[in-house]
Amino acid sequence: MDASVPIESSRVARRLKLSPAQVDAVVKLLGEGNSSSYVARYCKDATGGLDESQVRAVRHEATRAQQLAHRKESVLRAAQAQGRLTDELSAKVEAARDLEQVEDLFMPFRATKDPLATTARERGLAPLAAEIVDGTVSGDGLEARAADFVDPDRKLTSVADVLLGAGHIVAEDLSDDATLRGALRRCYREKAMLVSRTTATEAAKPAAVAAPPPPADAPAAEVPAEKEEPAEEAKPSAQTTGEQTTGAETSTGEAPAANATSEAKAEATTPPAATDEQAAAKAPTPAAPAKASKSKKKQAARQNKQFAEYADFRAPLGRLKPHQVLTINRGERSGQLTVTVEIDPSVLERAAAQAIPAAAQAIPAAAQAPPAGPETSPEAAETVAPHPHADFLRGCLSDAIERLLMPGLAEELRRELTQKAEEHAIDVFCCNLRNLLLQRPVGRKRILAIAPNFKSGSKMAALGADGELLAQGVLHIVGNKERLAESRAKLVELVRQHKLEAIAIGTGSASREVEQVVGELLTGDLAAEADAGRLAYIVVSSAGAEDYGASQVGREEFPDVEAAVRAAIFIGRRLLDPLAELVKVDPASLASPGLQHDLAGKDIRATLVEVVESCVNHVGVDLNRANAAQLRYVSGLNPLLARRLFEHRQQHGPFASRAALKDVSGGLGDDSFEQAAGFLRIEGGENPFDASWIHPQHYELAEKIRAELGSASDGDGDAAAPQPDVPALAAKFAVGERLVRDIIVELKRPGRDPRVDLPEPIFRSRPLKLEDLAIGQELPATVLNVVDFGAFVDIGLNDSALVHVSQMAAGYISDPQKLVAVGDSVRVWVKAIDTERGRVTLTMVQPGVERPPREGGPRRRRRGKEGGPAHAKKKPRTGQGKGAARGARKGGRHAAGPRRERKPKPLVPITDAMLKGDEPMRTFGDLKQFMDQQDSEDGEESAS
Repeated sequence: MDASVPIESSRVARRLKLSPAQVDAVVKLLGEGNSSSYVARYCKDATGGLDESQVRAVRHEATRAQQLAHRKESVLRAAQAQGRLTDELSAKVEAARDLEQVEDLFMPFRATKDPLATTARERGLAPLAAEIVDGTVSGDGLEARAADFVDPDRKLTSVADVLLGAGHIVAEDLSDDATLRGALRRCYREKAMLVSRTTATEAAKPAAVAAPPPPADAPAAEVPAEKEEPAEEAKPSAQTTGEQTTGAETSTGEAPAANATSEAKAEATTPPAATDEQAAAKAPTPAAPAKASKSKKKQAARQNKQFAEYADFRAPLGRLKPHQVLTINRGERSGQLTVTVEIDPSVLERAAAQAIPAAAQAIPAAAQAPPAGPETSPEAAETVAPHPHADFLRGCLSDAIERLLMPGLAEELRRELTQKAEEHAIDVFCCNLRNLLLQRPVGRKRILAIAPNFKSGSKMAALGADGELLAQGVLHIVGNKERLAESRAKLVELVRQHKLEAIAIGTGSASREVEQVVGELLTGDLAAEADAGRLAYIVVSSAGAEDYGASQVGREEFPDVEAAVRAAIFIGRRLLDPLAELVKVDPASLASPGLQHDLAGKDIRATLVEVVESCVNHVGVDLNRANAAQLRYVSGLNPLLARRLFEHRQQHGPFASRAALKDVSGGLGDDSFEQAAGFLRIEGGENPFDASWIHPQHYELAEKIRAELGSASDGDGDAAAPQPDVPALAAKFAVGERLVRDIIVELKRPGRDPRVDLPEPIFRSRPLKLEDLAIGQELPATVLNVVDFGAFVDIGLNDSALVHVSQMAAGYISDPQKLVAVGDSVRVWVKAIDTERGRVTLTMVQPGVERPPREGGPRRRRRGKEGGPAHAKKKPRTGQGKGAARGARKGGRHAAGPRRERKPKPLVPITDAMLKGDEPMRTFGDLKQFMDQQDSEDGEESAS
C-alpha cells in the first residue's frame, strides 16, 4: 500500500464503523511494509485492538480510496491537456465518491467517440448544434439556418443531411452528460428487467418486421470508408432507426426524428411470405445428427434440466439473487440461454427530463409532469418552459438514449450484477475455506488412510503419529470372494501390526461401500479393538487429494509411491493436521465444482491466498516440523525464503532458537525477521519464549513482567490469586496495556494452539442405518457444507442430511454462516423418518423448546376469507400513498375494485447445483423436489 497517497480516513472510518485514528494508524503501519497479520497481533495498542479481518478491511477500503484518488488525478490531467479544465469540473471530480461518478465525468474527454457525431463535427456542424441547443435560432428559421451549412464537397447535399448530422452531435453531447447517465443508471437499477430465454425459444420466434431502408442520400451511407462504421446507425431498434431516417426527409426540416413515427410506421411494410420461404430454402440444410452416445444424452438432459427454470425468466435487476445471476451467465456461456435487459424507453425519457434542462425541453409537458400530490397540482406540474426546437431535441434525446446509452448501460449493469454475484460466491467460499483450514487436528494418532476406488481398488496407507508412511496396501470392494477376503485380511493385518488407532476413509464414489466394509470388520475381526475404544473410523473429505498425489510437492515427499497412495497419505495427514496438509494444494481446488465453473477465468488466487495466510499466521508454525509449503504463508516470508529455511533445517538439523534464523545463508534480513519471528515457534528450544507468541523484541519486557508477577505468571498457579494490575504494569514499563495483557496470557499458556477450543472430530465404530433411528433421538453430526438455505450434515447415513435454516435455531436465522461452519460438530435431533423414501428430517432445536414469537407481529398481512379483509381496521390500499389518484384514473395497480385471484404458480424444476448444495433452494416445494429426486435415484440403484 502506498501511504504517500492521501485518503479521506473519515469516509473509510464511517464505512467500516471505526474511528479515523484507527484507520490512519492501520494505513501508516501497512505503508511501512508491515503485513496484516503482524499489525493485528503485535500493533494492537496502535490500532486500538483491531483484529486481522478489520485490518484487511481497512487495507481494502484504503486501496480503493487510493485508486479513486489516482483516477481523479488522471481525469483532471486529461481535461487539462485538452484545454477544457474548468473550476466547475474540478469541483465535481473532487466531490465524486466512487469510480462510477468519475468515469461519467470523464466521458466527454474519451478518445473513442460516436463515429456519426465525429463525422458531423469534421463536416463543421458543431456550431449549428450549439445554436440549436441554446435556442438562438428561431423555430421558423431553423431550416434557413441549416441551408447555410449545405456543402456538397463535405457530403452535405441537403438540409436534411445537415440536420441529421447536427442531431448526432447533440445526441452525443447528451450521452456524455454525467448527470443524465447517473439518472438513467438509477432508473435501470429500479425499473429494468433481466429476461432470459432458451435459444430454442428465440429461434422459434417469428421474424421481426423490417424497417424501411434509409434514403440514398442519408449521411449514414456516406461515412468515410476507412472508418468501417456503417453499422453504428443500426444499433438502435428498428423503430428508432426508421424514425431518424424518415425525419431527415420531412419537408419541415425541423428535426431528424420529429413527427416521424407515424410516417415510419406507414412506410414500413411486412415482407411477403415468399420471402421467408425463399430465405429458408437458401439456408444450408443441416446435416443429420450423428447418433449421440448415452453419456452425451445424459449430459444434454442435465443441461436442459439445469436451465429449465430460466427458459422464460423475468426478474427486476435489483431483486436477482447471486446464484441466479451466476446460473444465467453459465447458461449464456454454454449457448443454452439468450439474456437481455429490457426497460421502457419512455421511462428513461421521463427520467432524463428531470435530470438535465436540455432534456427537459425535449419532453412534452404532459409526459414529464411529476405525479399529482398534496404539494403539486396537475396544472402546475404541466407548466414547462417551451423551447423553440423541442421536437428536434426530443428526437436527439431518443437517439441518445436508445442508440448510445441503453446498450452501454445494460452491459454495465450486467457486469455490476456479475461482479456482486461473484464477490458473494467468493465470500461464501472464503468463509467455508477458513473453517475448513482451522478444523481441530486429532493429535498424534497412528492412522490407516483409505482412498476409495471401485476399479483399481482402494489404496491404503498406514501412517505413524508424525505422518510418516509405515506400510501400504489395497482394499478391494468388488471382485471374486477370494480377492475380497484377502484384501480384508490385509486391512486387519495393517491395523494390528502397526497398532493403528483410527481409520480415515476419504469421500468419493466408493466411500460408503468402503465404510460398510470397515464397519463390518469393526464388528467382526476387529471387534476387540473397537470395543476397547482403541479403534474407530471417520470419513474425511478427499478434496485436494488427487491434486496432491500428482503435484511436485507430493512427489518430493514420497517419490517412491504411486499417485493414488499419495492421495491416501494426504487424506490421513489431513486428519492429523488439516492446516499443515491443505496448504500443500491450490486452495481453489477445494471449492465445489459448481463454484469453480462459475468463477472460471477469474483471478481469485490473491483472495484465497489471503485466507490461507490468515489461517497459518492465526495458528502459528512449528519451525522444526513445518514443510516449505506451510512456511511460505508465514508473515514476512515468500516461497524462496521458505525453501531456504526448509533446506537449512534438512542440512543442519533443527533450529535451536529464533535468533538462528539470521544464520540461514541468503535467508532473513532484519525486516523479514521482525515480520516472521513471532509466528515461528520452536518447541524445546534454548529460550522458553521461542515456543510462545511473544515477539523477540519483547523478550526483555516479558522477563520484567514475569519477575513482577512471580508465581502468578505460572499457568498452574492458584486460580483464586489476585489478577495482575495491567494498567499499573503498562504505566511502569511505558508500554501499551494490550501488549502487557497479551504477554501475561502467553506466560500462563505459552504457544497455545487456538484450534484446541474447537470441537473434536466425530469417530464412529459402525455405519448408521435408517432402522437404527427413532423420533426424538439425539445424534452427533458434522457440518459438511453451509449454504444459504441451511447446512448439510453427516450423521453416518449413506447420504448427507439437510438441516433447513428454519430448524437451525429456535429464533430467526438470517444467515446460516453466522451459526455453524464447515467442520463443526453439532447436536441434531430426529424430527421425522420416512422409511419408504429413505429420508430423515433433522433439527438442531431441542425437542420441547418453544420458539419465541416473531418480533413486530406476523411476517405478512394475512388475507381474509370470503367476506372481507383479515384486518378490518386497516384502510384499503386504494387511495393511499403517492400516485393513488393517478392510478385510479388510469386503472393502474392502485385503482379501486376487487383484487384479482392469483393463478397457481407452475412447478419450476430444481437445478443440479441445488441437488449438490451449491445453490440455495427457493421454496419448500424445491425441498420436496430435492427429496423426491434423491429417492428416485436410490430406487433406480436398488432396482439395478
